[in-house]
Amino acid sequence: MNSLQDMKMSMKSNDAAGCELPAVSWIWGEGHHHRRGTMNRKLAKVLAIISLVAVLLAMGICPTLAQEQVKININKATVEELSTLERIGPSYAQRIVDYRNENGPFQKPEDIMKVRGIGTKAFEANKDIITCE
Repeated sequence: MNSLQDMKMSMKSNDAAGCELPAVSWIWGEGHHHRRGTMNRKLAKVLAIISLVAVLLAMGICPTLAQEQVKININKATVEELSTLERIGPSYAQRIVDYRNENGPFQKPEDIMKVRGIGTKAFEANKDIITCE
């Protein structure tokens, strides 16, 4: 027990997933062994669940848990707001505003395809986030 390595002792426990988690660690200090801490299985499981949810949110697998997507009203949106839509750049966004000013408000989201240059692909990419309300 003279070397520092001999003085450090670690006990390990396995959780249900087979991961090794520190159960009790001992460190050498001021001539005494001190208990550093205990991580129980419940805490380990809670941390694992929190980590899993964070990873799933980052990957977009759990969209219901992610921040709710804001709808864009194509009858009121500015060029800048419309430019955030997929497949819609600033020039197409301006066309949407110009069309709206010349022809009145859109009656349904599908009407965005009446704007020159905006077709099925652009509508399909945005149909869940645009509204006419």
